[in-house]
Amino acid sequence: MAGCGGSDSQNTVCTGTEQAPKRLFLQQLTENSVIIKWRGDATIACIGTDISKLGIRVEAVATEGDHKEAKFTGLKPDTAYYYSLGGALTAPTSQFFKTAPASAYPVDDGNVRIWVLGDSGTAGYIENTSDKTKYSGIAEAVRQGMQNFTNADKQKIDLLLMLGDNAYNNGSDINYQAGLFDIYKSELKNVALWPTIGNHEMGLGSFATSATTVIQTGGVSTSPDPKTYKDTANASTSLMPYLNIFSLPKAVEAGGIPSGTKQYYSFNYGKVHIVSLDSQLTARDTVQRGIMKDWLVKDLQAATTTADWIVVIFHHPPYSKGANHDSDSDGLTVSSIDKPQIDMRNDFVPVFQNYGVDLVLNGHSHSYERSYYLKNLYAGAGSVTNGNSTEFIANAHTFGPLFSGRTAHGEEYTETDGNVVYAVAGNGGKADSDAGSMRVAGEWLNHMAHVLQPFWQFVSTQISGTSKSGQNHKNGLAVPGSMLIDANKNRLDVRFLNTKGETLDQFAIKKK
Repeated sequence: MAGCGGSDSQNTVCTGTEQAPKRLFLQQLTENSVIIKWRGDATIACIGTDISKLGIRVEAVATEGDHKEAKFTGLKPDTAYYYSLGGALTAPTSQFFKTAPASAYPVDDGNVRIWVLGDSGTAGYIENTSDKTKYSGIAEAVRQGMQNFTNADKQKIDLLLMLGDNAYNNGSDINYQAGLFDIYKSELKNVALWPTIGNHEMGLGSFATSATTVIQTGGVSTSPDPKTYKDTANASTSLMPYLNIFSLPKAVEAGGIPSGTKQYYSFNYGKVHIVSLDSQLTARDTVQRGIMKDWLVKDLQAATTTADWIVVIFHHPPYSKGANHDSDSDGLTVSSIDKPQIDMRNDFVPVFQNYGVDLVLNGHSHSYERSYYLKNLYAGAGSVTNGNSTEFIANAHTFGPLFSGRTAHGEEYTETDGNVVYAVAGNGGKADSDAGSMRVAGEWLNHMAHVLQPFWQFVSTQISGTSKSGQNHKNGLAVPGSMLIDANKNRLDVRFLNTKGETLDQFAIKKK
């Protein structure tokens, strides 16, 4: 019975004792399989559809980073399973998951709900007391905002996407424990996590603070080789913890076509096809970037024949005027860190347009920015004359209530060949309150590819207690939060939530 589904009546195989893990999360959840992964003493996992009669037993396999994992196959689609660690017959009430639907959408709520977090790992700032104090509680508040919203509408999330910088400051295993596993315990027990690589996943790099001073700091590495990862200045090199921690598909374990690497991959959840690209390592090498691009074309060609919606995630946004992160700057200091923003725009935006991508999600800038329904915009924001964004969108945008009873503004687009919405949500654990040291103040959050956010005056009042003069009209929101995506057959609804669970921005793409 090991490794496959079976009848719950065969519960005599599960006769052990529950053993609490040090970390616990789900990987590669599909309509008929799942990987339960943990760190701890347990060597067996059991699952079943009856919480008190677990009848499917798998012996764990030891994997990198002192993890254990048990893969269960042959499961029923769209079905809730409970699980124990250590071989117990009865599962703890908090340990359960639901397999993906075989058809397009779950039968109980009619859609797929995706929670999106970017730059959320600020609780991992354990090496720096100042940063730890500065960002204390923000990730938890963002999480609470999502819970407030989902509790109110009584519809839970089906999967979790993370947009990089999942564990500050160095992406070390210790950072991951504090910034991910200790913060999102309940979600990670119940829904599969699908991450992408951010610049802080790659440990330390060299950064010149003056003509004569170079320091080692997190988030500035420009190496394309994960084997050059280091989390302390004098440490020997080792494989980056991101690749040790996550069991990501590279050989069609969850749909798509094989990438051959955990650095970028794709998967299906019902009729939603999701692609995670690597803008931090792979994108920094011309040859590797070309290989990833060729793979993406093949993957999207296959996906367009079966998927209702295609969503792409990677860390560095092709359009952003965030604090210290500019998609259009040619400054040497910025471009050495942020060059992937330009390269991903030049090389991959045409692919997104040509092969049916609906939505692209990024982090990196610690704010929320959301584009119009874009097509054929390759140059920087400076190329947009007189702020006339309509010259590169296919559908006229409208402002006003999108959903009955809500006051947040939004747009409703009819699906159009070649048009894509790009959203930046790098504010899951921090939100910049000014332009920073590398950004011209007047340009901050004013990329003309992005939609004007009429909530800015309200948000700036929230932050400072008084409205900030000259900042009442921004094409972005400087407030912590996360995104929720609801996908059904005919409509993709996307919203940005603040820490209270209020919808500050929303838009929809509907089928023709």
